[in-house]
Amino acid sequence: LRQLIGHESLAIAPFHTGLPETDEAAAALLAAEAERKLSAAAIAESEAGFRALFEYAPSGAMLVDPESLRIVDCNEAAAVHVGLTADRFRGMYATTFSLDTTPDRAREVAQSALNGQRFHYETRLIGLNGERHVVNAVAAVRIGGRDLLLLTQMDITALRQAQERMRLAAEAADLASWEYDPITKRITYSDRARLLLGWPA
Repeated sequence: LRQLIGHESLAIAPFHTGLPETDEAAAALLAAEAERKLSAAAIAESEAGFRALFEYAPSGAMLVDPESLRIVDCNEAAAVHVGLTADRFRGMYATTFSLDTTPDRAREVAQSALNGQRFHYETRLIGLNGERHVVNAVAAVRIGGRDLLLLTQMDITALRQAQERMRLAAEAADLASWEYDPITKRITYSDRARLLLGWPA
């Protein structure tokens, strides 16, 4: 085991009493203890890796209590979405800044996630820095013997704003669009333009 994981504390020391049954029992106890320490080390390493990914992820991430819907932990990216620091955001309800997701709906999602389902949905947040559009992904995780919800967020506000500008531009173009054919020297007006000019469509 020491060679396998490079950890001195997990090495099994020789144990001999001269009594076979006693030696076998002692060896079994030592092996069980080594396995427990190995498991604890693996869990600690896994949790450390999760913590690093959680804290430094470019997208927002929150751990939410599925019963109270309070934010147990979050990274700075999630807090920035609502204009807060992570320290201030922790302990608040996950639905505090949501414009579209009610507490009842959030509890339905939480229960379904605990039952093994995963969710992706778009919602709007209103915080100290205005309205944001985000896509949430929700899944159940077990950390430190506790069932929690891992909620990750991708901010798509810039995308939605660009789409709205395109819609308005298209609408504005439709209000006064016309086309000139240099060959036939004919001008063709859109129905909206003809309507504004008082011409029949």
